[in-house]
Amino acid sequence: MENSGIYIAKSVHEPEKAFIFSAVDKDLCWNRHLESLLKGKHFVKKLQEHVKKDPEDEFTVELLWPCQKADFLRFQNHFIKRLKPFFNPKHK
Repeated sequence: MENSGIYIAKSVHEPEKAFIFSAVDKDLCWNRHLESLLKGKHFVKKLQEHVKKDPEDEFTVELLWPCQKADFLRFQNHFIKRLKPFFNPKHK
């Protein structure tokens, strides 16, 4: 489970634009996000529009917080509220 945790993906062209996600396996999860984005079917519309507008942009992916799957929701929501990433839906 060394790969399990909360991650942040940042646009290389616009590093202030980021997306926070949780994953048991970062590479597998991020590759699924990329596959969905390349097909134009990603569930996060802002992220999909960014990739459509700038298909050459790449993303760096960094571990924010290692944790077990049982803690994903709590920590993911914490980091979304704290960091207010551009691509994640807004939380109250």
